[in-house]
Amino acid sequence: KEKYALGTWDQRVESTSPSVAAPVAFRLEGASCEIVHEFAAANCGKARVTQRIEPEAPGVWRLAATVETLEGPADVVALTFPRLDRVRIGESGLDDAQLRMMSFGHRAIQPGRQALRDATYCGSVVMNWTQVYDREHSLYLGVHDPRGTTTLHGSQASGPEGETVGLYTRRLDEIRPGERAVWETRLAVGPGGWQRGARLYGDWFTATHGPATYPAWLRSSDGWLDLQAENYGPDFRFSRLNDWLTTARAAGLDWVQVWGQFAYDGGPCCAAWYGLSPLYGGADGWRTAARDFRQRGGHLGGYYLYHTFDRLPLFFDTYLGRFAKAEYGNVPWDSPEFQHGIQLVEDPAGTLTPHSPSEAELATWRDKIAEHQRLRAAGERAPAVMWWQEAYIANPAWRDYLADWVADRYVKDYGVDTAYLDVLCTGDASIDYDPRRGHNGDGSWGEGRRLLAKEVYERGRAANPEFALTGEGLGDLPGLYAAQLCSGVYYGHRNIVRYTFPDRVLFHGMANAGSAGGPLERWVETFREAMRFDLVGQPSALPMALLTLLRHATPSIWTATFQDTIGLEPSDPRVAARRHDLTSGPGGSVLTVTNPAGVPANLRLDPPLAGRPAFRIDLDGT
Repeated sequence: KEKYALGTWDQRVESTSPSVAAPVAFRLEGASCEIVHEFAAANCGKARVTQRIEPEAPGVWRLAATVETLEGPADVVALTFPRLDRVRIGESGLDDAQLRMMSFGHRAIQPGRQALRDATYCGSVVMNWTQVYDREHSLYLGVHDPRGTTTLHGSQASGPEGETVGLYTRRLDEIRPGERAVWETRLAVGPGGWQRGARLYGDWFTATHGPATYPAWLRSSDGWLDLQAENYGPDFRFSRLNDWLTTARAAGLDWVQVWGQFAYDGGPCCAAWYGLSPLYGGADGWRTAARDFRQRGGHLGGYYLYHTFDRLPLFFDTYLGRFAKAEYGNVPWDSPEFQHGIQLVEDPAGTLTPHSPSEAELATWRDKIAEHQRLRAAGERAPAVMWWQEAYIANPAWRDYLADWVADRYVKDYGVDTAYLDVLCTGDASIDYDPRRGHNGDGSWGEGRRLLAKEVYERGRAANPEFALTGEGLGDLPGLYAAQLCSGVYYGHRNIVRYTFPDRVLFHGMANAGSAGGPLERWVETFREAMRFDLVGQPSALPMALLTLLRHATPSIWTATFQDTIGLEPSDPRVAARRHDLTSGPGGSVLTVTNPAGVPANLRLDPPLAGRPAFRIDLDGT
């Protein structure tokens, strides 16, 4: 039981059995084959792996691995399958690229020299596929697993010559004695570029899970006004939220999304308990603001973390180090038993965080609270005191807890109609080793994300049929129920997700301002990919000009089929264009073209216009 989630897979030597085993059976049936291996080790047990390889469609092969733990006492905790040690497209690998859509770097040019880092799905890796391609040909490796089992995607460079790249996927989940699991993978060859893989994966995923679901008003929305309360000092109070709706209305929006409704002036935008700030106006002030929004036809929502709770209020009479617990009124606090029961156990030895901390640990937190109070008294900015711990999100009790906050309190009681779950669709995929749950490497994090989003969404809709859920990141499973904020975090190429899932609603703009691109780069991409506008605070001139231009095509463009660059060829690589095929009205397409450098260029269409009517509208409205 070693920690093997990322990086090199190091195991203790439990047996001197050979590391390479010959197949015990091989069956050939026409173009299909089955290969069976059995593995046994003293004091561990026995396992069988059956690989089946068969054609599924022209250029597409099904690779299935059935893993059976025949005897204990050990569990099978991971399977690396398939492993492609040397992948090269065409005569040379030096013109190859590898795509794996994930946070903070998703594409490698010459991957044989500099491979993509290893990362897990459903977490940092947002879709369970990768593709190596050049201009002429491509190879797709997709994991078609409806349950979304935690999967490590690995790539290995071949050295300075860089001619080949190694690819593998490692499924991480426990299979106990007497249990079996079948893991499905697809390999496909096709034309150059990444679109072949995106279409294969997107079609399979949508056929398996269905399309994303949103209320009609969200699908037709142009975006939101994003307020991070900590940034506005005394100007942010719940009694002034109506003024922010007026600001949003001036930009043609009707949605205000608040981060930090629990905080204080200069306090955190992110926290892990959601009682409403006594300084900002408390529950009564928030309820009044929500009523005013409803009367004006506006939408209002707050912030939540999908996977974290705060231990500080269990042991001290404070939240954030700032407020006494009594200041929040009649809002129930977490119990020690609840937090102890839902904690994630990441230690492979199964060690739980103690129910009660040591006196030395409590003294450390007591000092932090005192320092917060000292800075506050001195009139300085006092960082929040937060004692975070991660929850095992696949626990039904955790889903009920978060849905209770969102649906029962915020939607039903306070009257808001949206919610934002931070990190829901990004971040790592954790593995659980909780002995109380019988876990020895549980890999259900992706399924946990999906079920969490589903429960919050459905209970929110039960409280208010117009309820809308949003979350940070581009993860495909939770994105079935949550519109997705993708500002920052990803280094461009959100068009890959738009093409894979043209039904998804993506928000993009200036949230997470410290990562991934400046204002010009971000807003140009928002416009070009036809994403919703994430306006932070007072709207500035550039996004408003681009949103005004895009509104010549709204709302039709919001339901168009995103076709990326298909049929478009700019004469200069500094010019980028996207095609959006309309699904309503008389049909046709909208082309969004960006040319920040202002270079003279032409755009070739395939097929050509051939006498069809066309209209061009520039940024200045001409």
